[in-house]
Amino acid sequence: MIPIDLDYQILNLPKDERYTIVILTSNSLRHKRFAYRLIEEFGDMVVRWYEIDNSHQNSINREKRLSKIEKIFKKLKRVYSYIKQNGIKTLAKRLLSSFDDIYYRLFVIKNMSKSFQESEERLFFDEVNSLSQKIDYKAIKITSKELNSQEFIDELKSLNPYFLLTLSGPLYSKELINCATVAINQHAGYSPDYKGSNTIQWALYHRDINSVASTVHLLSSGADDGAILRRSQSTILPDDNIDTIFLRSVALGTELM
Repeated sequence: MIPIDLDYQILNLPKDERYTIVILTSNSLRHKRFAYRLIEEFGDMVVRWYEIDNSHQNSINREKRLSKIEKIFKKLKRVYSYIKQNGIKTLAKRLLSSFDDIYYRLFVIKNMSKSFQESEERLFFDEVNSLSQKIDYKAIKITSKELNSQEFIDELKSLNPYFLLTLSGPLYSKELINCATVAINQHAGYSPDYKGSNTIQWALYHRDINSVASTVHLLSSGADDGAILRRSQSTILPDDNIDTIFLRSVALGTELM
């Protein structure tokens, strides 16, 4: 768990009468599991759980717009398929290629997201449901736009947390990070080699199985850029796919935290 391949340093933290914790997560099942596991372990030390939830910003109209766009693209594909069969082949080929790419980005990836959600529910739903029944703690909803606002930073300062523990979310400002004595982030990836997003996918792409891992590090304003506290490789099972491998890495990281 403690990376032996990195330079070793001691982190000296000031003593306090009460080591309070503020949790900051997104709102998927893996994030809820993160919060509930921390609350289960540390109980009253957790004084606040903020959950980033932009769902009220993404209205039903977005789904309606996507549905209309999908119908338009299907019609246009039929039109250009006809053009391709009846002449102007080069133009039709280029246009079809462009539309295929846009169609893939809009709708195939959307279906991939649905598959990911199904995997997440299969792995985490029962555990999260059990934890939520045992732990009477509700998250306070906040939008990603509000995170680095002065109003939220002032609210965080008023809580005076010793620990700020995070999973997911956008890049946080230094002012927000400095609201806590120490801020720690969980990252599904092998830092410092794989930072940012899709780190498990990139490790698999490069056949770098040893880098299918999770890292716990000090939070900084850069992407997964802080000093590393814990890191460990994930177990990969024979029936795993790219989604479940990522999700198991997140579950591992929560236990490292």
